[in-house]
Amino acid sequence: GAGRKQSARAPKGHPPAPKPFQEAFTHFVKATCATGIQGLLDEFNDIKRQTQAIGGDYIHTNWVAMDEKRKYICTQGPIVGTIDDFWRMIWQEKSKSILMLCNIVEQGKKKCEQYWPEGGEKAEAQYGPISVKVVKSREWNKCITRSTLTLSDGSETLDVEHLQWNDWPDRGVPLDVHTCVSLITLLGKLTPTTIHCSAGIGRTGTIVGLDLMLTKMKAGQKVSLKDVVIGLRARRHGSVQMDIQYLYMHRVLLADAVQRQIVTEEEIADFVGQYEALCKQRGFM
Repeated sequence: GAGRKQSARAPKGHPPAPKPFQEAFTHFVKATCATGIQGLLDEFNDIKRQTQAIGGDYIHTNWVAMDEKRKYICTQGPIVGTIDDFWRMIWQEKSKSILMLCNIVEQGKKKCEQYWPEGGEKAEAQYGPISVKVVKSREWNKCITRSTLTLSDGSETLDVEHLQWNDWPDRGVPLDVHTCVSLITLLGKLTPTTIHCSAGIGRTGTIVGLDLMLTKMKAGQKVSLKDVVIGLRARRHGSVQMDIQYLYMHRVLLADAVQRQIVTEEEIADFVGQYEALCKQRGFM
């Protein structure tokens, strides 16, 4: 609105958004705040009803394209019998990055195998015809461990960035609302990205859905997250598993809108308060 202070500098990596992007984002922000938490919970139930008939079981792997250049390979976390196949796929598709959105064990249950070499930097292991070596490992954005891996089939090599988000609970949401967008920006340069959690639908769908939404808004499209999630579920059944994950996507985009100076903290305070109250109630805060 008029008279809003513009003195706050846009954070690094956020030049002023082009007008069509700003307009699409403003449209999203207004719709979100007008709908409110309860409205979005109802909307998510509607999404589930509308997408129930799509496919039965989620398939092991699905490709989801953002645009001509950027693609995600959505898959389930490797299990004992699929580790060699997983690396063969990474090699065949020349995947530049792997985003792992789970821990090996969560709440006493195994979610995924340790499918890359154990022992940190310089560790090496052989998976079928592919050898994998950890070149370096470091913390990235507090909640993510980033490792650079070199794959080889004996004659050629492939460098792959492995990023593991360490504190995103299964069937839930993380506290952090800023990392998703930084991560999506990073992955944009490391495509195709292979992305998985345990089943490869809840947490995986949340990130892929956020990227789809941002991509559409950047193209000036005034879309709803509801339509984006319905479209995503047509490509990977069950994507964005829980209502709280659907709300989290809205929360992440509102935080990004504040960073881009499309909206002020005050304008979204009501929504944020309701969102945080629900997260506390569900045990995620």
